Amino acid sequence: MSKFGLLLLSFLSVSLLFSQFLTEKEKAYLIKSLDVHGITTEELGFEKKWVPDSFLLNVVKDLMNDPLKAPCYLETTINQIEQHKDSVSGLVVLLNNNLDLKISPQDVREIKAKNKGNTSDTSIAEAVRLIKTTIQVGEYYLRRSIKNITPEELNKLVMMLPTLWIDEDDSLSKFKGVLHREFGREIDTGVKVEIETILQLVRKIDRKSLALACLTWVIGTERVLVIANELKHNNFPVFEADCGKVYYYEETPWGKLVIGSEENNRYEGDYTIVIDLGGNDSYRGRIGSGLGIFSQPFSLVIDCEGNDFYDTRDKLFSLGAGLLGCGIIVDQNGNDIYLGSHYSIATGLLGLGLVWDQNGDDLYTAGCFSLGAGNWGIGMLLDNQGSDTYRGYEFSQAFSSSWGYGLLADFEGNDLYYAGGRYLHTPLLPKDHRSLSQGFSIGFRPLAAGGISLLYDKAGQDNYNVGAFGQGSSYWYSLGMLYDKAGNDFYNATEYAQGAGIHLSVGILLDEEGSDHYFSRLGPAQGEGHDLSVGILIDKRGNDSYLTSGGQGVGLTNSVGIFLDAEGDDFYGSREAGIRQGSANWSRGFGGIGVFLDLGGNDIYPQEEIFSNNQYWTQTVFGSGIDTALQMPAEEEIIQEEPDTTISKIEEIFKMAALWEVGNARKKVKWAREKLKESPNEAIDYIFANKITTKDGLELRAIEDLAKSYPDSFKPRLYQALYHQDRWARANAAYLLGKIKVDDAQDSLYRAYREKRIRARTMISALEDIGDSSSFHIIYRFLSYPEEPTRIAAARALGKLKTPRAIPCLYRALDDKYFTVRIAAESALVALGDFTLRYLLNLRPNPKSIGILGVLGVNLDSLSYQETRTEIINRIIPYLKHPKAAIRLKAVEALGRFSEAKPTLEENLAQETDKFVISKYRQVLK
Repeated sequence: MSKFGLLLLSFLSVSLLFSQFLTEKEKAYLIKSLDVHGITTEELGFEKKWVPDSFLLNVVKDLMNDPLKAPCYLETTINQIEQHKDSVSGLVVLLNNNLDLKISPQDVREIKAKNKGNTSDTSIAEAVRLIKTTIQVGEYYLRRSIKNITPEELNKLVMMLPTLWIDEDDSLSKFKGVLHREFGREIDTGVKVEIETILQLVRKIDRKSLALACLTWVIGTERVLVIANELKHNNFPVFEADCGKVYYYEETPWGKLVIGSEENNRYEGDYTIVIDLGGNDSYRGRIGSGLGIFSQPFSLVIDCEGNDFYDTRDKLFSLGAGLLGCGIIVDQNGNDIYLGSHYSIATGLLGLGLVWDQNGDDLYTAGCFSLGAGNWGIGMLLDNQGSDTYRGYEFSQAFSSSWGYGLLADFEGNDLYYAGGRYLHTPLLPKDHRSLSQGFSIGFRPLAAGGISLLYDKAGQDNYNVGAFGQGSSYWYSLGMLYDKAGNDFYNATEYAQGAGIHLSVGILLDEEGSDHYFSRLGPAQGEGHDLSVGILIDKRGNDSYLTSGGQGVGLTNSVGIFLDAEGDDFYGSREAGIRQGSANWSRGFGGIGVFLDLGGNDIYPQEEIFSNNQYWTQTVFGSGIDTALQMPAEEEIIQEEPDTTISKIEEIFKMAALWEVGNARKKVKWAREKLKESPNEAIDYIFANKITTKDGLELRAIEDLAKSYPDSFKPRLYQALYHQDRWARANAAYLLGKIKVDDAQDSLYRAYREKRIRARTMISALEDIGDSSSFHIIYRFLSYPEEPTRIAAARALGKLKTPRAIPCLYRALDDKYFTVRIAAESALVALGDFTLRYLLNLRPNPKSIGILGVLGVNLDSLSYQETRTEIINRIIPYLKHPKAAIRLKAVEALGRFSEAKPTLEENLAQETDKFVISKYRQVLK
């Protein structure tokens, strides 16, 4: 067996390191890229945890120890999200267990047993009972979670927490104790905010009990949601409340509880529980907020129908936010607008925040720590359907920190993600913005590790835009992930992005399908680890383009960088020599590992130093690259849709014949067009009665197919159609006369033009298709027509007619004021070949013929070969001294086609001063 065959088998011993996301050959090439340096896959787990950290999550530690598990972990997570996307409580359990909380099935059963109720009862009374009981059960766990922290310590902690995730450009005093001021609670805001103090106090919270309190509210929400959907089908007495017409209203110890009608309701103030059955509703104030020590610990909005407007920009912690509590919003239908401030729209800071929008094209916009952000808690933003827009300032769109999980999952639609635009990244990049978003996690360096973040977009052509930090990246003992399953996507970033691990961290971006564009102005980016980290970028399918300052697959400063593009014709651009594709540097007395793999397609590397298509290379310390073309899988056979052969009406048959003849429609189109030919008279009558005026190119193509089969039947009707009152009918008639090559149509077409029934270009194109050289006497005049496109059409047609009589007028057209006409005339002269060459050699030398002579000189057919080549070269050489650089450049390009002219070019290069011309010399002499 060959050495490579053995390598193909060797992956079996490390199969647990890989995901099914990678094929066997992809795994083998990865192993091969390491083997060249004498490195095993196990050695990728070299020690990166150089700083002890008691907040470090097991998942992060495991992936730092075993980087090749990262694709497997991410793929498994995506599969679990898909399984649980309609069971939010199961998803909450999954995320908590990734945060090392070990919530068991027994824990879930105990929660459900405490609030069992009558599961068959879907009345308003049962909904109210269930809500109240669920709050009481949740409060039990909540009290248990804070039993080890004093009220004074808890107040101090909650005073400090709002200062964590605002930008340093904001006023700290504005956020310190902001909730205490709002709710009239006394607190000493003179206390200095120190992260060490916050970490010390957070440790006194029983995280699992807090998670069970939030899980209790999620499980109750699922049950209430079932009842809400049943309530939509009943008619209840309606009455007026301060929010509009409602079916139920009560002021509870936890705040207002209301079941709204199908009217347009307006909810403002302390609405703790809202179940709204329909209408275009507005929500203002603090909605969907679980604030454990200030007001309600649990809050819920279920909106069943309507285009709704949520505006809580005047409040922190709103729209699905949890701070020592749980806030949930479930919006089932409609194109909704969510406008939030900081700590809003699916954020959990010592709690859980959930926004679940199930349908519609939605707009989400918020400030810092938003749109699926978690710190010592979970933020979950789920959007099932629609083309959505997400905008946040910073720490947004799947963001997390210590013991936190930030999830944004969008399952359908062409989505726009924008994070940044508010806070400048001073002093490093004073003209660019920070983002820390879109699958980004960060710890509190050097005191506490970060969390886990995941942005998952299942379908659609999406646009991701961040400034500094984002898109499947992380910083300080964290895990940042971005997974895009399908669509032609755009990733745009400033730096630290697109599968970058930064400072003892793991970042990964996986894109499964689509022709994608990746741009990060600066690195680390695109499968790059920096400072004892792991960075991975994997793109499975599509013709992709990558551009960044450094390169792809870079292990910088004792890190692991892995880049894999599995197939497609790709483009790789980078600016920093010595890095490029597959590299690592030397630091701290040892090196990193950089792996670059492109395993399919014809790829372009603008900086072809050692990097090029179908090559292997090594560079720097332990950097390696492989560009090879794996055998592409056979294209799946497209199952042709069978035509409905029972249709008999001519209009139905024609409709099928005018389908786009691609994909699974080919058989249907072919059958329909043949069916038209079986009844030509009926079909032709139908076309001239109903379709000769068509503006549809596919319909015209169907007509053309029939006309070519029955030209004699079409011909007289087309002549008549040249006089039709509709301009499209006249244009179509001219087009078809050309396509069926009616030789005697010249005079009729010219008359139609003269009488302004068809345009000049329409006539010229038809004459070009007919192909009779005698139409030269009509067409050549249009080389001086006032309209530029018509002059272009005339030049093109004369080139195709192949008549030498066209050469003088085409030569004059080389002086046209527009380059578009000049190039069309030049192309036509080249098409006339030896006739043009004889003509030009009989003229006095002229610089406008340089390019044509160069092309024709290397494609001689009938003239004396060597003598003519010499004559052409001697014609062009004087122009190497022409005062105009443009003419010198053209002369160099023309002479570069002749091997015997190379010595002359080498002699003249030394005297050239124009940089463009010098570059052309070097190009042709190379």
